Amino acid sequence: PAGATSRFLLNISYSSDESGSSTAEPTFTVEPVRAHTDWYMAELRSSWSKASVPPDSGHTFLQNLQAQLQLKGLDSSKARVFIFVETLGDPPGGIFPAIGLLLAEGVGSANPLRSVPPSARLMPAQPLDAVFVELPMDVGAAAHVIIPYLGLGEADRLRGVMPEFALSVYADVPLDLSSVDEEWSCSKCTQPGRRRSCPYAEVMHKMDSIESIMDQRLAFLDSALAGA
Repeated sequence: PAGATSRFLLNISYSSDESGSSTAEPTFTVEPVRAHTDWYMAELRSSWSKASVPPDSGHTFLQNLQAQLQLKGLDSSKARVFIFVETLGDPPGGIFPAIGLLLAEGVGSANPLRSVPPSARLMPAQPLDAVFVELPMDVGAAAHVIIPYLGLGEADRLRGVMPEFALSVYADVPLDLSSVDEEWSCSKCTQPGRRRSCPYAEVMHKMDSIESIMDQRLAFLDSALAGA
């Protein structure tokens, strides 16, 4: 009706190179402001020991934890997505490590990536407790792959005492977020569009988390005894 008003969001997107210079004309969209109850969220937690390799380390970068994000909704539509990576707890020495993430859209499958697609977006590592990226993403297509990582030299600085981190995703459509750490060869785990990770893998991931906690405590005990 004439004279009606409504709050809206103006989203402006642009691409930039390593120097921060724009490489293309910006684009924009206008969206209605939705209630907070319209948002969906999922989270994965792990140790930075599982994502300690920086992206300029060649093929070994792909040994990091790879998370797959599946956005559910009408095909050919876009979702508004926030991706957060956060270091949990107090870091060793009180200094947060530089952290970042790589996002490869629409390339997920039953197994981890073997190479980084040219279209992947790299968020440079920053020495903060948390970093995030906001962007529109395709809904109903192949899964999107997220790879968190530690900045260059951070793994050596932490000296094996790796804090835990959380990878959180918020979207205005339903979503699934799962980790794919290993390749699985059985017919159920390799079928297209699988919705959950292998139960055996989940048990192994929990055992790895417990092992990481024990490594931290033993490292602390070693340092305490050395100073006694």
